[in-house]
Amino acid sequence: MKRHYDIAQEELSFYGNDSTSLQNILAILIGPKADPTVTGQLASLGVYRLADLNMEELKRFNGVGDIAAKRIASAFGLANHIRKYKKEEDYIIRSPDVTVK
Repeated sequence: MKRHYDIAQEELSFYGNDSTSLQNILAILIGPKADPTVTGQLASLGVYRLADLNMEELKRFNGVGDIAAKRIASAFGLANHIRKYKKEEDYIIRSPDVTVK
């Protein structure tokens, strides 16, 4: 019988990031010991609520230890950095007369 982690990795490999379920992304972040009950509970919170949880709150879920909590928190931290520094548009200035918004 395949582990939840292995199934999640297969889904990611086959369908890619955009089509992999939040539950399976969490299983990959947690690692080989990921429990589908725990990843289901976390996923049921939704992305925005999950992103607001700190490491201590994440560790309150049975099966989420220090390393898994750090991985989940880091993934959301990376997403926040991407969102914060994402460029609205790329500008090409072809002359000094161009006004940039």
